[in-house]
Amino acid sequence: MMLSNTACVPLEQVFPAVLSFLPLKEDLEENSTVYSCLTFLYSQTPALVVEHLKAVLSGVSQVLGTKDIKPDIQNTLLLFLRDVTQRYPQEVQAAVLALPAERAATLTAAAAS
Repeated sequence: MMLSNTACVPLEQVFPAVLSFLPLKEDLEENSTVYSCLTFLYSQTPALVVEHLKAVLSGVSQVLGTKDIKPDIQNTLLLFLRDVTQRYPQEVQAAVLALPAERAATLTAAAAS
């Protein structure tokens, strides 16, 4: 629904609820849908995603470089990470600093690659 008709979805309520389930622990096939939705929302309403950047990057940091997501979604997340880092460097830095060191290192390395 969020991908097909964002105007009918109360994104301010739904998006944080979706983020609270990241990373997915069951039904990992849904990672493709969830992370595609996340990057779509960033392209349409970047302010919403940036507002929740700590939760977004926390979820992304736990799946990057794993087999929990398909290679095409991995690439999409890398593009997202590079773009958000370039456009919102202060917000990304604050979000990364809030992560455990290992996950922060994963994101920093991915953004620089």
